[in-house]
Amino acid sequence: MNHGRMLVIIFLSVFVVFAGCHYFIGSADLGSRDSSTFVSSSDSSLTQTAGITQDEATLTGGPLGNTGGEEIVWAPVDTVIGMRIWAEAVDWDEVLGNDGLIVHFLFYDSLGRIVLFEKEIPAQIEIRSPDTNTYYRDITTTEIFKGQTEITSAEDGLPYQLRGIRIPFSLMTFYDDTRGIGTIKMEVNLPNGRVLTDYDTYLYTTP
Repeated sequence: MNHGRMLVIIFLSVFVVFAGCHYFIGSADLGSRDSSTFVSSSDSSLTQTAGITQDEATLTGGPLGNTGGEEIVWAPVDTVIGMRIWAEAVDWDEVLGNDGLIVHFLFYDSLGRIVLFEKEIPAQIEIRSPDTNTYYRDITTTEIFKGQTEITSAEDGLPYQLRGIRIPFSLMTFYDDTRGIGTIKMEVNLPNGRVLTDYDTYLYTTP
């Protein structure tokens, strides 16, 4: 191999590595720090597996983990009567350490099936501290975060690690004696006027 071809190969290798790193960082960019809105990620580049098609939606089990093998169907949003949420702390950039919470969500119909739909619906999330402080004394819970976003697809809430609503720790308010994250509340307003609310308790130490 001559020196010219070797230099070209080295240059291309460096370019591919740099471009890959830039794309990953760009995909994780959370934009504004305004706590009135936050990020609902549906970017397929951030998910571990591809989306679910209409034909695949009736399959049970599979790679969805926390769905517990429940049946999944595509259906109109008006068939939704219930919602379940849960949160986890996640590292979504290239720097070691968790960056914030991702709130996963599932919608259910009257038959207990997970419903997938594509419709813009507003969602509000409130996070409060535990009812004890770092000295384990009983306290009145304090608001750590409150904001709103818009869900455009129920598929975004499926329990792949990086899908769901991202809430960076940088948008949360922790005091010196705040023990961590206590209760997470999510409320959505469906087009038919139905309001769904669910809670998750997640005691997590301050970042």
